[in-house]
Amino acid sequence: MRYIKVLVLVLVFFLSMVFFFQNQKPLSQEVVLSLNLFVTPQMNSIGLPLYLITLVAFAVGAILSLLVLVWDKVNLSARLLKATWRANALEKEVEKLRAAQDPAAAKPGMLGRFRKAAPESPKPAVAAAAPKAEPKAEKPNVEDIVAPDPDKN
Repeated sequence: MRYIKVLVLVLVFFLSMVFFFQNQKPLSQEVVLSLNLFVTPQMNSIGLPLYLITLVAFAVGAILSLLVLVWDKVNLSARLLKATWRANALEKEVEKLRAAQDPAAAKPGMLGRFRKAAPESPKPAVAAAAPKAEPKAEKPNVEDIVAPDPDKN
């Protein structure tokens, strides 16, 4: 894409140079610009060649376009930064809510998933003689509460 842009710019530059060389006499004619407002007296410029007026108008348009594009880029960068901060804050809030719901699963660390999968060591005989308590009801998963998956039925 970058090569296409460069090619188009070179082509536009080449065509503008051909235009200026082929129309040297008509573009060299002097033009006097005037401004007549009702409140002020009429103002006239000095005689300027038409090619100079054309080049200055092109340069002013290019500078104004550049300023608009820079403003837009700065505005979009600020919006992206704000959205990134918001996303980070929401992720931290989700981590806090998960930690409050199930402290063991909050942030298990690098080896946490392997520790969960590892079989538990056998309990001592004293613990086996104790009456077995009924298992606690498992807390529902946050994702199931917020947005249940229709395919999990």
